[in-house]
Amino acid sequence: MQNNLWILGEEGLRSEPIKHIIEHFAELKNTSTLSSGITFRELTEGSSFTGLYKVGGIKIPGVDNIFYEIVSGSGSFVDYIVFNQESRPTPEDEPDLLVEDNKSRPSDAGNMHKQRLIKFVNAEWYYPSVSTLYLNVVPNYKRKSGVSPAYERSARLFNTLGVKVKLVDFSGEDRTPSFNPFGSVEEMLEAFPIKERKGTVPTGLTKIGNNVYISTKLLKGDNGLSDPGVGFIGGASMALRILGHTGDIKVLNHKLSDEWFMRGRKSKLAKISSTLGVEFETSGRDFISLVYTGEDKSYWTRKTNGEKHATILLDIVMRRCPECSVIYDNHAGTERGWFVLPSGERTSVAKNIGGIPDLVVKNEETKEILVFEGEMYKNAKKGVVQFQTFKGFKALLQEHYPEYDIKFHLILNGGCAKMDNTYFQLTEDGDMVFDRSADGYAV
Repeated sequence: MQNNLWILGEEGLRSEPIKHIIEHFAELKNTSTLSSGITFRELTEGSSFTGLYKVGGIKIPGVDNIFYEIVSGSGSFVDYIVFNQESRPTPEDEPDLLVEDNKSRPSDAGNMHKQRLIKFVNAEWYYPSVSTLYLNVVPNYKRKSGVSPAYERSARLFNTLGVKVKLVDFSGEDRTPSFNPFGSVEEMLEAFPIKERKGTVPTGLTKIGNNVYISTKLLKGDNGLSDPGVGFIGGASMALRILGHTGDIKVLNHKLSDEWFMRGRKSKLAKISSTLGVEFETSGRDFISLVYTGEDKSYWTRKTNGEKHATILLDIVMRRCPECSVIYDNHAGTERGWFVLPSGERTSVAKNIGGIPDLVVKNEETKEILVFEGEMYKNAKKGVVQFQTFKGFKALLQEHYPEYDIKFHLILNGGCAKMDNTYFQLTEDGDMVFDRSADGYAV
């Protein structure tokens, strides 16, 4: 009987967060790890990809194998879900650890961290007794006095929900300050005062009588919902209940119309309202609850559709190529990667650059940079059209890698027949088809 560790997630395989997840799991088991450098290898049966990756270069005493699998989450799914068991997990199994990985710097706006709160509120509804981790793996940041006050307040909210916060820089140094969970409702209110500022909706908490009022903007655009606003309401409301608040929780300044509350909703906000007893202010100064009409689904499922199954697989294959290095990845539905400069320094890509490819690989031997765009087999023509949106990204590559020839290639997931001019195709039967002589596409 084998004792295996299974890491399931919607994210690509990135060595830093996966290493820290494994180390944290070992800490929970009161043991340690032995690491020589994280590696990943796809597992096959015959010539077919099984959907599993073997994680190597790191060991936990008593654990025989560490596997990684890409899955699809339901709603606000955390980035990684970890199981310690012999067999491949099923949605009915209870995990040992839930992890959200965020690469926002501690000096970034607090909104970047507040919106992640809803991930753990949602996870609590599925797995109330499972260990949780909020992981920040970030570059060395310049703030000399530590994290920002907004980050600290968010971290204390995470801690109050039972979530451990861990801040690690790229060198591997643990930069986590000492955070204490809020010890009382009053202490939490003191940390989030409602401060009026001209032209902005204040975010904060106040208590009148036995009721706590949350002020935050929820309206995004014409009729959308603000993720940081939903996250703050969910996180603050659950924390208040954990701290023993039994009175009403009422939301002010949300900017949603009265009509928005007049029908049942399947949203996270409606579930928060129904399960935590949260009401929302109307134009008549009354308060109304949202009716949750959604159906509780499995927390995660297995799906093989989606281009990222092929782009991530090629990513792992290319990383084993001695003359190749991945200098950028942006697999569909995953957190954006860092752009690697010739110096090795990592930086973010501007959001206004235009279209962004799924994978970029530098070949030092041929002095080529291979830019990949992934698509489903049935949507191959859309992938070809997408190349024309990469002119801004091409200019970025030309700026930093002027001596390299830049080529643009297609990756496909699905289909049985081989499609011409396709660098890599993962067929519906799991076969991995390479055509490294493909001409590619002009940009």
